[in-house]
Amino acid sequence: GGVRPAPQPPPPPAAVPLERALSGQEGKGAIFLSQVLSAVEAFLEAFDKESEAAGAGLATREDLLRALRLLEREGRVLLVLDGIDSWVDSREVRAILSELLQGTERLCLLFGSRIHVQTSFGGMKTDNLELKPLKPRDAAQLFLYRVHRHIYWKDLWRTRDEWLANAAAWDGEAA
Repeated sequence: GGVRPAPQPPPPPAAVPLERALSGQEGKGAIFLSQVLSAVEAFLEAFDKESEAAGAGLATREDLLRALRLLEREGRVLLVLDGIDSWVDSREVRAILSELLQGTERLCLLFGSRIHVQTSFGGMKTDNLELKPLKPRDAAQLFLYRVHRHIYWKDLWRTRDEWLANAAAWDGEAA
């Protein structure tokens, strides 16, 4: 027999950012639902879920609930909705979120928002946590930890001269 390659972890699902909501209230719920359906469908396809939910073209709230319940069979489900600040003022969107929370058992929602979300969904309280920007040194450490290749001057500066000027300033600070 041949040597089997080590199993590879599944690829992370592609993030599907929510498009900005329209300025009016009309149709926000349908647009929001369509975008969330697309994101969940892409997740199911990325992880090759064997079911009628994967690749079947999710189209309704019931389809979305069925897909989330399928994912719940494997454990807690975290649905990340970034850019929610332009959506939470819609009664339709709040109703969809409430229905998702009430229709599932292990669904957690994480909202990315630039505003304080002061509402509850499905009778469940929201916790608002402000994330402050990282200190420059911490941001650099996180960046270096996550990057998987050498970093070159052109990754951070437009020209070599700009890099040299910064390097000279740093050297001067160290002296």
